[in-house]
Amino acid sequence: MPGAVAATLGVLPSNIEPLTALAAWLRDKRLLIVLDCCEHVVSEAAALAEVVLRAAPSVCILATSREPLRAEGEWLLRLPSLEVPSGPALLSANEALGYSAVELFNERAAATAESFALSDTDVHDALEICRRLDGMPLALELAAAQVEVFGIKALVAALEDRLAVLTRGRRTALPRHQTLRATFDWSHDLLSPAEQVVLRRAAVFTGDFTMDAAELVCGGNGLTGADVFVAVTNLGAKSLIAADISGEAPSYRLLDTTRAYAFDKLAASGELGRVHRQMADVLREEFPAVAAAQPELVAHHLTQAGLDEPAIEWWGKAGDQALRRSGFKEAAAHLGNAIELADKLAAMAPSAAPGIDRLHLQTSLGNALLWAKGHQAPETSAAFARARELASRVEDPAGRFSAYYGL
Repeated sequence: MPGAVAATLGVLPSNIEPLTALAAWLRDKRLLIVLDCCEHVVSEAAALAEVVLRAAPSVCILATSREPLRAEGEWLLRLPSLEVPSGPALLSANEALGYSAVELFNERAAATAESFALSDTDVHDALEICRRLDGMPLALELAAAQVEVFGIKALVAALEDRLAVLTRGRRTALPRHQTLRATFDWSHDLLSPAEQVVLRRAAVFTGDFTMDAAELVCGGNGLTGADVFVAVTNLGAKSLIAADISGEAPSYRLLDTTRAYAFDKLAASGELGRVHRQMADVLREEFPAVAAAQPELVAHHLTQAGLDEPAIEWWGKAGDQALRRSGFKEAAAHLGNAIELADKLAAMAPSAAPGIDRLHLQTSLGNALLWAKGHQAPETSAAFARARELASRVEDPAGRFSAYYGL
């Protein structure tokens, strides 16, 4: 690396050790040296920075990297994602373009598709694209390049498989900048084996998680809690896990795009079912308040682990009670998952669960649909009608009352 920097600056080669020669040549110079994208040579960059800055007080170094150099005299500036408006606010096209993520997407889409111009009717879809891609500049550029192929509305749906769709980078770009998957492969391959394992296992967290939860879910199979602690810390430093230190205790999360990549790695590893099962067990045993308030999280992980009967039993006991305890605002956050899981589990339940569990499942599905779609929706009536049939066969007065009351 010292030789490459010296050659770029025009330092003539000599028999002196390259870093020593570079430092001597820079001693009386006033320069800004930029080391761009140096995470793959981070140790060499740190060594170069320290030697040069000690020898040449009028030289400054600007280094861009996924992780800090951890060199003497370093000042760290973390670059956040581009701005995306939060919440469901209705914005005009002009208002939306005041956010940097939307501005970049619009600029690159217009450069690719001659007829494209962001209109008020496009704003909702443009915001959805920017949010799904976490305001990541490269991802937004790759998405904008697909507007001429999909149109903006269809592009939203296509981003369900964003790693397969975002592949049209500039031909002259570095290979790691030509597709989104290649960008993540570049960063992933620079991780230690333990960091790679923890990153992929953390993909089962769909939102914020604590360090305690990470140690419980991501540990095992050769990784201790201490190993997980170090890996999460390092992944945070490398910008692959986002840390929030504003609360009483730090919380962590994977950005949606990072999580999609990590989940693919988890599926390919062969340990997807085991990690889902571990997640369900941790929720039930270590975080009972969360499990009681959002039982669909436990049921989801059990079904993903292939444990349909335990999922039916858990949801039958906890699901409808949690929906009843929750107010509408609290329930709405996980209502979509509740309906999807209750519907799936209810369909499996006739051959896999006792009658009372089947009744509770069906009533839970009816109540979730009642919240989401109202009493006039055919599927709501159908769910409660099925619950009424089941109620006639079981000795459970409270369950029978719930089924009839739903109708």
